[in-house]
Amino acid sequence: TATPHKKIVVTGKWWISLSDKLVEGEWVWETSLATLTDTGYSNWDDGQPNNSGGSENCVYYSESHDSKWVDSRCYDLANFICELT
Repeated sequence: TATPHKKIVVTGKWWISLSDKLVEGEWVWETSLATLTDTGYSNWDDGQPNNSGGSENCVYYSESHDSKWVDSRCYDLANFICELT
């Protein structure tokens, strides 16, 4: 018999190493330097990214936003996800 998969719920805000710090509106993964255009994938929440206040250059994932991405100030407190290479 197959083992059922368990759904893991991650709570809170989680930085995902995606930013547009170098060029506004050009979202780049910090580890691979690939852009969202390169990857063809994004998971923005409705109305995001919005660069509220003109200073939101980093992206976090949050279950409170239906597990979607939100742009935010890079110095806001949040958990982080590390990539093992």
